[in-house]
Amino acid sequence: MNPRRRVAILSSCFVLLLSPAFVRGQTTATPPSSAPQPPAKNVRAGRDSSGSKADPLAEARRATAISLINALADEARGFRDETLRARVQARAADALWTTDAERARALFRRAWDAAEVADRESLRRSEEERRAQRVGAQVYTATRDLRGEVLRLAARR
Repeated sequence: MNPRRRVAILSSCFVLLLSPAFVRGQTTATPPSSAPQPPAKNVRAGRDSSGSKADPLAEARRATAISLINALADEARGFRDETLRARVQARAADALWTTDAERARALFRRAWDAAEVADRESLRRSEEERRAQRVGAQVYTATRDLRGEVLRLAARR
């Protein structure tokens, strides 16, 4: 399976696993009552307000999603496509920020390094294309700004 297809499949899994509707699961309908409601559960943290575990199934899904994101980020180190490498690592860092900030910082740094290489290569290719064109022809090729993408994701954090 090629790396782009694998990234697309794993990204789809992450979106499903991390979506609030999927994490909360199905709830049974209960008739409204006038009795006071218990404190709302903090689904993202996996604990309710008293500090006890909220939902073991949701916690297991969250742990699985985190391990899949970590596995994808580690696998991205071997991608030959620097653009894909930078994007996968930056998005993995963004997703992991709330659970493991140190790992996310390291992934942002790796994504920045990969983005620098990809931006340099893109600039080199556009310079070669410009030199190869006839004199007098004005054709502009767009260069990618992957460092900007990584920076935008990191700046939110």
